[in-house]
Amino acid sequence: MKSPHSRPGPTLHTPIHRRRTRCVVDIFAGTAKIAHRCSLLGLPSESWEIARGDHQDVLLAENSRRIRLQIEKHRAGLVWFALPCQTWSRARRGGRTGPPPLRNKEFIMGRPPECLSDKDQNKVYYGNKLFHWTMSVIRHCMRHGVPFILENPRTSMVWDTPAMQKLFRNPLCSRTNLDFCQFHVPWKKATSLLSFNVPSVGRLHKQCTYRGPCTWSGVPHVVLTGTDEHGVFWTSRASPYPDLFAAKSAQVIYDTITGSKAERAARAAQVTRA
Repeated sequence: MKSPHSRPGPTLHTPIHRRRTRCVVDIFAGTAKIAHRCSLLGLPSESWEIARGDHQDVLLAENSRRIRLQIEKHRAGLVWFALPCQTWSRARRGGRTGPPPLRNKEFIMGRPPECLSDKDQNKVYYGNKLFHWTMSVIRHCMRHGVPFILENPRTSMVWDTPAMQKLFRNPLCSRTNLDFCQFHVPWKKATSLLSFNVPSVGRLHKQCTYRGPCTWSGVPHVVLTGTDEHGVFWTSRASPYPDLFAAKSAQVIYDTITGSKAERAARAAQVTRA
């Protein structure tokens, strides 16, 4: 992690053989596999991940202005969001021993304060801040015709918010379902992508079609509970994107950004009409 006194700004992923093209902005990047894979294809990329230090907090005014300016000036060719999903998980069900749920269908933005501890209220508050910031940047992308992809678990309650439901009704947005096991990892991890103005995103639609053994590996999926033989939590092991998924996603991004001028003009015209 960098010093807390580091200047605000992203990590830059500079290609060896750089193309004269717009950049990829990878937000909530984790291990930055998307930005790294895009840079291998010649796309200049930048990644934002607060785990590297507070200087990469997208909620900082200076960082938020930079990202919005990248979009306004069309320096960004595509924005990728891996919105943190911890507070949107359905895994917290309460009961006698488990922690109580933070949200439910009735209180999608967080259960009432009397139902949550101070610690849990703070988690919901921060999760909501990241969500509202993400939605504001998504609207900024749509206003300026800049493609985006938002990734979250398929069961995430973020998809149930009114703001997301409204995006699903937009003809220029599409939802793509996939399972990570189809990208050569032993866990299924059902995932969804919401995209705007990304025609080839359907290439990522790969799902495990049967119950029981995985259709890729032929053996049962690893269940993401407990630890592996090295004492590492399976949820931690499954947190980074599968290498193949990152590579295939980078190719979709590459095709979106470097498509012919005619294709880009046609997509821009669609946005204007919408």
